[in-house]
Amino acid sequence: MAFIINYGRDNDTVGAVAGAILGAYWGADRLPQAQSKLVREVCKNQLGIDLEKLAQQMTDKVY
Repeated sequence: MAFIINYGRDNDTVGAVAGAILGAYWGADRLPQAQSKLVREVCKNQLGIDLEKLAQQMTDKVY
């Protein structure tokens, strides 16, 4: 992940896609807790996006 993010060019998108794939493969519990919490808090408090609620809504549509 560090290489992907620091490589340059369209690294934010590539990092996001790689993170999504790893999260889907390993599950959210295997992601670093501190970083995961920080992302959720920033998205919710600064962007108004509740990622946990959004994930639940997406899961409800699949099942």
